[in-house]
Amino acid sequence: MASFPDSGAVQTLLWCCSQSASFIFANVNNIPVLNGTNFKKWKEHVIIVLGYMDLDYALREDRPPDLTSASTAEQRSTVL
Repeated sequence: MASFPDSGAVQTLLWCCSQSASFIFANVNNIPVLNGTNFKKWKEHVIIVLGYMDLDYALREDRPPDLTSASTAEQRSTVL
């Protein structure tokens, strides 16, 4: 029989998720409109929000090398 978490744990999880969503929503709404003079501030806000949403992978990781005829099957399998 499956065991379910107690209601306190579920409430805590729901509270954390709602707080995360609230944080993201608040910060997305606080990103200034890019107008050509505020790039540094705009970029800082965008990076924070993308990082919090775990959507900043491409900003943190280097691009993998291009495939060649000598690429292994494993290297080929990781490319879409």
